[in-house]
Amino acid sequence: MSTIIQNDNRQGRVPYEYIKNIFENTNPIQMAELTGNIYDENTQTFTVKLIGKNYTVKYPSGDIYN
Repeated sequence: MSTIIQNDNRQGRVPYEYIKNIFENTNPIQMAELTGNIYDENTQTFTVKLIGKNYTVKYPSGDIYN
């Protein structure tokens, strides 16, 4: 059973790391322009509105705060 859990963790981790790598290596100003989200160059954060709530996403780490 632990093998299945490890596989599930790996399967979820691979796409996450793949997308995180793309996020880290993409120009944040271009991402803001393409998505309509706000990017603050001083704090290196995006403001992302999702289901009526604002979230702050740190660039380039991708850490999310609300």
